[in-house]
Amino acid sequence: MYKIISLAFVFIAMVSVDAQKKNLDSISVPLFTGCEKQETREDQFICLQKNITTIYTNQLQRYIYAFEYLNIQSAEAEIQFVVHRDGSLKLKYVDTNEPTFRAYNVLAFQDMLEYMQKNKLSIGVKDINAANQAADLVLKFPIKISLNEVVEESSNRLVNVLYDGAIKYEIVMTPTTDFKIYEIKGDQSFYLGKYNSLLEIKNTLPYKNLMQDEKELVTLAESDYGTSKILLQTKNIFYEKDFYTLFIVSEVKGKRIKQLRKYTSLSALKDSPYYDWIIRN
Repeated sequence: MYKIISLAFVFIAMVSVDAQKKNLDSISVPLFTGCEKQETREDQFICLQKNITTIYTNQLQRYIYAFEYLNIQSAEAEIQFVVHRDGSLKLKYVDTNEPTFRAYNVLAFQDMLEYMQKNKLSIGVKDINAANQAADLVLKFPIKISLNEVVEESSNRLVNVLYDGAIKYEIVMTPTTDFKIYEIKGDQSFYLGKYNSLLEIKNTLPYKNLMQDEKELVTLAESDYGTSKILLQTKNIFYEKDFYTLFIVSEVKGKRIKQLRKYTSLSALKDSPYYDWIIRN
């Protein structure tokens, strides 16, 4: 079993309460499901923070393999949520200089809302007395990730392939984690543009209509070998919630497919002869 050891998360929670910086004695406290058992408003508030940050970070950690696959060696962000008076949550901003990391934080926030809804977890406001009014609260905390195993990449690497009938698009990641798209026609390659993140590509036509979400594996490269064909496949990076770092080398002969090799990390693939198959000049 692959152990998640490639990324180390560091979480620190801080809170500011509206522009007036009212203290907890003068406002109504949002109560997270189960936190009403806490005796003091301060403990209820700490319970709220702990639950939200725990759920959020658990959702973000689901994308840990994507960080490795995209070789995000380190990234930092400050996340800020708003807890509205009606108990609803809104992502105010993700402040980071790493666009791909920002995109996955946005996905993690959306996942958190879905998780809370599915598990019937909510935030309610309990009025202390008629004179007190519920206030919008701002929860903010920094997140830092770092790869324990760094893969040095100085070339562009193919990370996904999209098809529109006979038209083939290659999504290529640069060493600075930008993404370039090329249209492939026969032996010719046509540069179409650069994007900051995969999420940006996913929201851009025509690519948003071509995502192979229903396909778990994507063929990155293939080569004829006598009467057989050798395929290099990977988990579909757009198959986000179930993505993990994996490369499979298979032999196709007629209708028979035989798995020859399996690499469970980017570093393992780089040490193999197949890494050069997905390098682009």
